[in-house]
Amino acid sequence: MSKFAILLLAFTACASNAAVIEVRRNAIIRAEPDRSAAQILKVQGSRAAPTNVSLVGLERNNGYYRVFVPNSDAIGWIAKGSGRLKGSDPHDTLQHFDRKAFKHWTDDDGDCQDARHEVLIRDADGPVSFRHSTNCTVASGSWQDPFTGNKFSDPSDLDIDHIVPLENAFLSGAWNWTKARREAYANFLSDPMHLLAVDDSENQRKGGRGPEDYMPPNAAFHCDYVNAWIKIKRDWGLKMTVREAEATFGTHFGCIGLPE
Repeated sequence: MSKFAILLLAFTACASNAAVIEVRRNAIIRAEPDRSAAQILKVQGSRAAPTNVSLVGLERNNGYYRVFVPNSDAIGWIAKGSGRLKGSDPHDTLQHFDRKAFKHWTDDDGDCQDARHEVLIRDADGPVSFRHSTNCTVASGSWQDPFTGNKFSDPSDLDIDHIVPLENAFLSGAWNWTKARREAYANFLSDPMHLLAVDDSENQRKGGRGPEDYMPPNAAFHCDYVNAWIKIKRDWGLKMTVREAEATFGTHFGCIGLPE
């Protein structure tokens, strides 16, 4: 079993909205996607007592799904007719996202600079200028957007991006948080990769999408991007879908040179 599969299994077990096949009759997990292939495990299940087997992904090969073998480090294949697919929706909640659920931008340290301006100051390539002598609102500076590599001097051209967008966070677990925890997430400054000053048009193009559907056009930033995504999801207890985990960890292990 490859390092990618082992670590993806570990992540799926603790933090993912993994899709499963609900086995309602006895089924065979095989070594290859073929009914003549060697048997790895016989899975027992019934309508009254189904057995869930986690999928590695939603793609099929020759009518088989690739699955994690229960109680094993092995990966095998199970026929699609072995049971009913469950948990394949992007997230297992029907909650409706409302951006107002995340209060931002706040001034947690009471220095008159809210979280947006704190990030603008932090991410600037040098000193910034302020609109007023109170030094509360950034007026100009120099920034290089990590998403595009483009440079900016006017902060109105920049958005403060949540690496894991508020919508994604909400649907993957934050819908069940307290208002205070959602506010903390929206304004979190302790992790310098949680919030970034980026090109506003590129941030709008990203929207609420994850790495399975969006990656910054600056390829040199891809490794930092997925590493931050993984850390934020782990630190905040947010789930990943199967597609999201495959895309994220696929890029991550490519960055550190591990085989898939």
